[in-house]
Amino acid sequence: MSELKILKQILKADLTKNELKTVIFLLSIDEKTIKLTNAEIAEKLGFTASNTIRTLKKLKSVNVIGERKNGIFIKSINSWKHTKTK
Repeated sequence: MSELKILKQILKADLTKNELKTVIFLLSIDEKTIKLTNAEIAEKLGFTASNTIRTLKKLKSVNVIGERKNGIFIKSINSWKHTKTK
């Protein structure tokens, strides 16, 4: 997949700095299913627990991440979308 396509999808999803930081962190984990807790993700990123939960909810709402019963995963970049905020 080309870097240009990835950048276009990031723009399309309208990710914030914290969301981008989270996606990059999750992509750096060499597992299909990421089994870290929200607290562990928050600690690794230097976020508060509430920031981490809010960020993960937003990433789910724009189809960047999905949930499995044993963790989360990064969805196909083609499914990422923009959700308008009020």
